[in-house]
Parts: sequence; C-alpha cells; structure tokens
Amino acid sequence: MNTVTPQRIQRHRTKGWRLPAGALYVGRPTRFGNPFPIDDGDPAEAVDRYREWLTDPRTIEVVGGLGFSGYIYYNRGPWGPDLNKLRGHDLACWCPLDRPCHADVLLELANGATTGDEAHR
Repeated sequence: MNTVTPQRIQRHRTKGWRLPAGALYVGRPTRFGNPFPIDDGDPAEAVDRYREWLTDPRTIEVVGGLGFSGYIYYNRGPWGPDLNKLRGHDLACWCPLDRPCHADVLLELANGATTGDEAHR
C-alpha cells in the first residue's frame, strides 16, 4: 500500500499556476484561516496562538478583547472548522514554505493522532 503524507503547498499568483487536485486552500478568508495577525513579522507567534486557539477551550476568553471575538467564537469549537474534512488533503496557504504557517498545525491535527473532534475538547 502506497501512502502519501499530506503536505503544505504555497499558493502563487503566477500565471498558469493552479491548486493541485485534491489540495484545499486554508488561508485567512476560509473557515480554517488563522485570525491572528503577524504583528512583529514573527509568524511563529501567530501560529502558536492559532494552535492554542484550536486545542485549548480556555483561549476564547484570552482572545475576546482583540476586536474580532465574534469571528473567533463562530469559527472555532465543535461548531467551527471540522478538521476531519482536511484529513488526507494537501493544504495550501500563502505563507512561504520555509516559514511557520497555521497550515502545518492543521496538517498535524487533521492527520496526526488527534482527530478534529478531539482538538476541540
């Protein structure tokens, strides 16, 4: 049996570039997008906050004062992104491949030992 590990793909605006078959876009305008801004140019911090937001139910209180708490509340939890829908798919975002990206978190949670349902507990 040949199994291929899903990977992160960097989207491009290059003429003729197409999202590979089976890949899913998980950028900011999607339900899976990372709502945390890269304030200081440090994507690792935004990615860490995203991981915490998806895996720790207490973080809804922490991020409530950021001005987009309605977005965050709606897009997380059991009623939010269903990580199981990402299982087995390559995930695409605009982040450079050599930088941290929230898509890496999604790949890990969707394809690792933790299922989407467990990630929301």
